[in-house]
Amino acid sequence: MEFIDTHYHLFDERFQFDYSEVLEEDCKAGVTRMVLPAIDSHSHERLLHLASLFPGTCYAAMGFHPTSITEGVSIKEELDRVAHYLSCPPVPFVAVGEIGLDFYWSREFIEQQKEVLACQFDLSIQHDLPVLLHTRDAYGAMIDMVSGYPDLKGIFHGFSGTMEDYKNLSKTGRFLFGIGGVVTFKNSSLPAIVKEMSLEHIVLETDAPYLAPVPYRGQRNQAKYIPLIAEKIAQIKGISVEEVAMVTTRNAKSLLNLT
Repeated sequence: MEFIDTHYHLFDERFQFDYSEVLEEDCKAGVTRMVLPAIDSHSHERLLHLASLFPGTCYAAMGFHPTSITEGVSIKEELDRVAHYLSCPPVPFVAVGEIGLDFYWSREFIEQQKEVLACQFDLSIQHDLPVLLHTRDAYGAMIDMVSGYPDLKGIFHGFSGTMEDYKNLSKTGRFLFGIGGVVTFKNSSLPAIVKEMSLEHIVLETDAPYLAPVPYRGQRNQAKYIPLIAEKIAQIKGISVEEVAMVTTRNAKSLLNLT
């Protein structure tokens, strides 16, 4: 079976001393491709290094994360850097991300987040790239924004919306939904939503090093745990793990144009 991790922060400092060994373990587990989504300029160099070091395995995305919009940060410089990389890519980019809206940690910069997101939506359309959308406590605002961009396509990373959110977004036919370790958590409401989701709308992700699935919850996450997420989805939907692997891999390859 072949799996794709559509959201993996392998460039995080928690992997800085053993990323080669980690990646070898991931590939042995059948996770042969992974997408590394950018956060901000503090980690771009590490991300680009990994994408250049492991072409065909590590694929880069470029964007400016909403929680990086804080006091003292130059939004213009960050967006200019993203625009420059997308126009003059040092490595191939498969998406614009990780971008989005996050009203959970702070509501102080809501308008700035919306402005930054709109700019990056424009970049994704300009470069004909899908978006990797981070959405936390902001689905209403996000749906309002994406509805204004009929040419937009992408992945709702770490989907945590309601069934109504899923139904509204899936009707457009333009978005997939990233399902990760949260689906294995004991008190998660996600399994009930996944049960009703079309498998054609699902891609797999870890969001590593965060959100490791059961039985590794609380430990450093990595892509080798993707099969555990696939097993849980298969159990929920009453289908084989092989079918989950085949369809989610096909979904990711098609949207992200992975070779």
